[in-house]
Amino acid sequence: MSDLRKTPFLKKVFFAMWAMFTLVLLFSVVLLASELVRLGRNPLALPEALPELPKTSDAAPAETREIPLYFASPDGRLLVGETRQIAYTGRTVENCRNALAALIGGPITALQRVIPQATGIRGVYLLDNGELIVDFTAALQTDAKKSASEESLVVYGVVNTLAQPALKGEKDIPVRSVRFLVGGLPPDETYPAHLDLTSPVTPDPQWLLATEGGQSNHA
Repeated sequence: MSDLRKTPFLKKVFFAMWAMFTLVLLFSVVLLASELVRLGRNPLALPEALPELPKTSDAAPAETREIPLYFASPDGRLLVGETRQIAYTGRTVENCRNALAALIGGPITALQRVIPQATGIRGVYLLDNGELIVDFTAALQTDAKKSASEESLVVYGVVNTLAQPALKGEKDIPVRSVRFLVGGLPPDETYPAHLDLTSPVTPDPQWLLATEGGQSNHA
């Protein structure tokens, strides 16, 4: 058989094999679609995304530190430390935010809260001189009790809690004083009416309930 006769024959064989392959593929698709319909699934629907695998982390568990949070004594006269485990980071400002959030959350013993529960934290900032600026929401003023002693318990409960050496971050500065803001502004004269918060406040151990040995319970 000459080369001229072989060429049409090979073409016929190629097209016959291609047609058979196409028919087999089409038949397989039809069978797959029929099986999907039998199982109650739409053969034209997009495939579902694979479930996301849980993320794993090699990071060490978060560190915590035990510190006292200062709440009002049961008789509402002085401050008493309630020991809590607080998440600790390398930044003083973050540690203070964690402690402040726990203080707003309230005591877990018979002590009394010093900050109204509805109070929010708008911001916490630490200056280079150790002054911590805490910006509260308006609930600090509107929901708080207004007597002189009650106002003092709020202020010194916050200050004595935040100005603790245990809240100092590694390679960071400690809190030496606390400046109060409400809604980004200094508190107005309606609250606190008996204290001057135009300047930052330093810790005052005189507001802490003395222990049996005559010492305050400041950590």
